[in-house]
Amino acid sequence: MTRPLGKRLATVVVGCLMIALVTVMPSSSSSAAPTPDPGSQYCVTLAKYYPALANGFEELAAAGDLANQKDQMDALETATGKIATTFQNIINEGKAPAEFATMLKNQADYWKQSNAYIKNPPVLNQNKMKKHFERMEEIGDELTTLLEMSSAYCTTSGTTTPLPTTPKVTSPTSGSVISQSTVALTGTADSIAIIEVKRANATVCTTEANFNGNWSCSVNGLTNGSVSLVVTARNAQGQQSQSVTVSYTVSLTPTTTPPGSTAPPTTTPPGADYVSLSGNTWQPASSRTVTQIPVSSNGSWTATSDSNWLRAKQASGKNNGTFKLVARKNNGPQRIGHVTVKAGGATTVLTVTQGGDTSISVTPGSWSPGSQASTTTFTVSTLGTWTAKPKANWVHVVQNGNQMTVTVDANPRNRQRSKLGQPDADCR
Repeated sequence: MTRPLGKRLATVVVGCLMIALVTVMPSSSSSAAPTPDPGSQYCVTLAKYYPALANGFEELAAAGDLANQKDQMDALETATGKIATTFQNIINEGKAPAEFATMLKNQADYWKQSNAYIKNPPVLNQNKMKKHFERMEEIGDELTTLLEMSSAYCTTSGTTTPLPTTPKVTSPTSGSVISQSTVALTGTADSIAIIEVKRANATVCTTEANFNGNWSCSVNGLTNGSVSLVVTARNAQGQQSQSVTVSYTVSLTPTTTPPGSTAPPTTTPPGADYVSLSGNTWQPASSRTVTQIPVSSNGSWTATSDSNWLRAKQASGKNNGTFKLVARKNNGPQRIGHVTVKAGGATTVLTVTQGGDTSISVTPGSWSPGSQASTTTFTVSTLGTWTAKPKANWVHVVQNGNQMTVTVDANPRNRQRSKLGQPDADCR
C-alpha cells in the first residue's frame, strides 16, 4: 500500500477544522489556565495567526474531497506545511505562558512530521500505523485543550478580539502618477484578511490576503485627475481595521484622430500579442464550484489568481485552450476575486463574484408544547437577513436580532397539530 497516511489524514482532520473554531467563543473549559491577560503578546499573536490556522485546517479537510490522488497529496502537503509553519510562528512570536508552551511545541512537531511523511511516505507496518493514528487522536484532543485554554486566557468580560492590523499599500506608492485606466494595488495585511478598496464610499475592489499576508487588487475605470482610494482589512470575525488612504494622479494618453485621417482599426495588428476570454465575469455558487475557462490567444499564455480561495489549474497554454478554475466553498459573505490572463504584452482579467453562505439553522430544531398556551424562544443562525412566517393562525412569531420568540394559542380540543415551519433566509 502506497501513501496510506495522506488518505487517512484527510479523513481524520475534518474534525480538527471544527476544533479550530473554538477560539471564536469564550471557553467554559475546566482546564487550569493562567490568569486572563487579553493584551498579552501571546493573545495578540494568536489573533494574528488564527485566520491562517483555520485556513490550513480548512484546506486539509477539503483535500479529502479531491478525486485525483496526486492533487490530494499536493493539497495535503500544502495544508500540513501551513499548519506546522503557523504553530511555529506562534511559538516564535507569542512568548506563550508555560501552560501553553509544551502543547504548542507538540502541535508544531506533529504537523511538521505529518508534512514530511506526505512528502516522502515511509513504509509503516500495521503496528506503527496504529501508533501514528493513536497519536493523531491525542494531538486532536490536545488541540482542543490548547484552544479552549487560550480562549479563556485571551477573553475576559467586556474584552474583544484585537482589531486586524491596518493594511499597507506597497505599490504604487501614494502620490504616484498613473498612466492607465486600471491600477493594480499590491500590499500586505494579516494572513487571510479580507481586503476592501473604496472610492468615494463605493467598493471598487475586494480580495483576500494570502497565507503570507500579501494581496493584490485591481481598480478599473480611472479617468484623468486625482483619485483617492481607501483600503481596509477585515478578519474572520468580521472586525474591520483602521483604514489607509492612498492618492494618485491619473494622466491618460489621449487617443485622437487627426483631421482628415482615418481612425485606426480596432482589430489586432498582425504580429501583435493577443488574448481574450469567452466572458470576463463568473458568478459561482457559495458551494465548491469548478468550471473550465476558454482562452483565445495567438501565443503562450498564463492565468494567475489574486485570491487564495480562487485557484487556476492547468493555468498555462499556447494559442487557443482552456484552464480549470476552482472556487472554494464560501462560508462567509459575498467575495470578489480576479484571474489575470497574460500572453506576452496582452492582458485580460476575469472578475469572479462568489455568493455568500445562504444556509440557515434553528436551535432547538423542534418544539412540542402541551395543550395550554405556551411560549418559547429559538436561536436562528445565518449570515444573511431572515424572516419568520407562521403557517397557521394559532402560531405567533416575534423577531428580535437572532432570536425568534414563538407563542402558540391553547389547543382546547387537545388534538395534535403541527404548523410551526422554518424561517426563510435572505442572504443577498
